[in-house]
Amino acid sequence: MESVWQAQIGASSLVVQRVEADEIVTLGNIAERLGRSRESVRLLASGKRGPGGFPGAIGGPHRGRRRLWLWHEVAAWLTEHGYMDDEDAVDAARVLDGINGSLAMRRLRYRERERLVSFALQAKPKSLHYVRDGS
Repeated sequence: MESVWQAQIGASSLVVQRVEADEIVTLGNIAERLGRSRESVRLLASGKRGPGGFPGAIGGPHRGRRRLWLWHEVAAWLTEHGYMDDEDAVDAARVLDGINGSLAMRRLRYRERERLVSFALQAKPKSLHYVRDGS
């Protein structure tokens, strides 16, 4: 996380949006990372092969469209069921998911502040009231 903040400090006009762009994966991405065919991974995802319980695609069912998965969930499942032997990759995926979640929350807070300031500037109060602390 420290390098994310350092990157922003070094370039004040830049805002880090994500740490890793490929957290969201397709069946093809998963197959490539595993060195398996897309069909093999599709069978795992559909429960027609393997132990079942493959993580659900994000966004619900997609008829005719490409479905997407969160890599940290898939990596954890693959490791748990012996299809991938890299606990470090699972841990890294989870950490990156947490960092990306934190960055997303920061962006939302920033947008909310902008919205509130914009709203306040448009309100044009008839009079201003000042309140002193402790009174």
